[in-house]
Amino acid sequence: VRMTFTQAKSVLNLFRELALGKTEPYAELCRLFDRQTEQGNNLRAYDDQLRSAVTSITATFQQKLAAGLQSGRQFILPTLEEQVAADSEFELLTWLVILSPASPGT
Repeated sequence: VRMTFTQAKSVLNLFRELALGKTEPYAELCRLFDRQTEQGNNLRAYDDQLRSAVTSITATFQQKLAAGLQSGRQFILPTLEEQVAADSEFELLTWLVILSPASPGT
């Protein structure tokens, strides 16, 4: 995980830079991804990365919570429903796959 959920603006800026001036997807990369994932039906190769992202979100939330508790009496503890845990549900808004030149199937 290179950027956490607290860096949403940076992630969106990166997406914008990558897409700037592009009107069509990179067809060959899309075909490669489709082949590697059986048209998106087999994403097992990405499960570990998704788990890493959830772990990172949980750890960052816990660090922010701990820092808030130490910041003084003004800190308001989030309710149980607002807290993030390993079993929390997340909604995936977008994703970006970055493949190295030595990726399998290339």
